[in-house]
Amino acid sequence: MIDFNFNMPDQILFGSGKVSNLYKYIDRFGKNILVVADNEIVNTEKISSLISGLRNYGCDLNLVTTNEEPTDEFIEKLYIKLSVRKLDLVVSIGGSSSIDIAKIISVLLANNITIAQLINGKTLDNTLTFIPHIALPVINGGGSESTSRVIISNYSDEPHKIILKRPEFIPLLSIIDPEIVGDMDMNGFKIAALNTFSLLMQCYISKDSTSLTDMFMLEGLEYISNCLSSIASKCFSSYEIECLEYASLFAGLGIENSSLTIIEGLANAIGSLYNCERKDITAAITPKISSFNIGRVQFYDKNLDTTLKYAKVGSILTGIDYSFEKRDVLLKGLLNKLDSLYRTLEVPSLKDYGVVKDDFYRIITLTEHFGNPIELAESEIDSMLESCLK
Repeated sequence: MIDFNFNMPDQILFGSGKVSNLYKYIDRFGKNILVVADNEIVNTEKISSLISGLRNYGCDLNLVTTNEEPTDEFIEKLYIKLSVRKLDLVVSIGGSSSIDIAKIISVLLANNITIAQLINGKTLDNTLTFIPHIALPVINGGGSESTSRVIISNYSDEPHKIILKRPEFIPLLSIIDPEIVGDMDMNGFKIAALNTFSLLMQCYISKDSTSLTDMFMLEGLEYISNCLSSIASKCFSSYEIECLEYASLFAGLGIENSSLTIIEGLANAIGSLYNCERKDITAAITPKISSFNIGRVQFYDKNLDTTLKYAKVGSILTGIDYSFEKRDVLLKGLLNKLDSLYRTLEVPSLKDYGVVKDDFYRIITLTEHFGNPIELAESEIDSMLESCLK
């Protein structure tokens, strides 16, 4: 019997010029607006023009910029600052950090609660209200525009990432307009594409996947493969940007309705301990962790379900037609393709982020396995980390 839930924003608008629809929602909700944007893009020509356009439209803007993943301390200070303001709408422009801040603030202000209460959760009713939130992802690579989760860094005691999921966090509307991306360097595009690929593959091979999420993940993988080919040749066009934004949307739907794997768990743990971004760590560890996972899956996967999924990913990346008989060739092709791609792009290893073997125990202790297709012992995770240092 088929039985599932599928969560997503109330509406998703995708395509060039779609950002103009933002004004319809301003007319609907009001002109007192909080804008949360990435530092690195807020002064680019297209984003600056967008913000100026909102002001010219008569909007009273509160502009908040960020350049890193949100911390509970940052959120609390922002909440106190904004609690005296009346807001009709929250608009996020940028990557996962800006979108996550907007998600949290829209709920805190609407319910007059603190971030500590939200994290604790025990004092809250089952249902919370929220200020309408419109997400405008710009080279996100994390799919945050279509998820009900946020990630907060906490450095009060032992550094760690806090993952919160509430249905109120899903943006009311996501507008994905490749035209507002503007100028972008190859490194930013590279990390976003590699991160998106990893998220799609994780959600696809996760033990929590469904036939519906599989369909979306395969579609996303087809599009992200175009981006990986372009970054291997060290050039990209507006078409590849569109492919990336499209694939990132599907990655978000996968995170929301399937789950990630130990790659995400390790990226969260390492990102917390070394104060670096998850997407950078995800890019650094995906090939070696995938190789290790595939080796274990081949040994334990009696029904070949996950083995064949990895083979299908290999087919997409290598261009070799998929068949059951070619599964070993496709698995080898997947690993060779990833190794070649990462070497060509000179993706940093964990050693470049300062990770040392003496910290492995702390990393393993903080690591969640999420929907990893197989159970892994601590000794196996230790071996994974060792391979990622090389």
